[in-house]
Amino acid sequence: MFSDYHVHSSFSFDSEESPRAIVEKAIALGMKQICFTDHQDFNWPIEGESPYIDFPKYFEALNSLRNEYSSKINILKGVELGLTSDNFSLCHKLLDSCDFDFVIGSCHIVDQMDPYYAEFWEGKNDRDCFELYFKTLLDSLKFFIGRNTAILRRMQIKRSHWAAGFAPCVSPRISALLS
Repeated sequence: MFSDYHVHSSFSFDSEESPRAIVEKAIALGMKQICFTDHQDFNWPIEGESPYIDFPKYFEALNSLRNEYSSKINILKGVELGLTSDNFSLCHKLLDSCDFDFVIGSCHIVDQMDPYYAEFWEGKNDRDCFELYFKTLLDSLKFFIGRNTAILRRMQIKRSHWAAGFAPCVSPRISALLS
């Protein structure tokens, strides 16, 4: 099935495209399914950037599009959740309060900096930067997955097509990560 599960719209700070335009383009490309996964990063340290979603407006817009285009494309509601050691409780509150179809856990901030920008790398060697990034990523994943196995199971049951296609290869990797 031709689909995309990593889509940012104007609800993300890094996109200006309207959700409607994205849906119409996906239909024109022949997609059968699309999942919006706009950015939500709590405690974002970079001034001038605001990776916060207005969830009532987000869900209203996506539900409206889902209803309008239901005969042409399946529209899913997701989030790309920035994980850092200082925001785990906020992430859990969000996941407990919203019924997402799909969640991407990401590591955008390391040591209060975004590795995308040059200042993260300045004065350090590449190996130290990569080790810090992967340590932060592993710590985030262990906490996130360890505390959210029920969410993962719920998503597998809710989305049987996902479970049938991906669970056999993902489950052993998640188990290995948590051991």
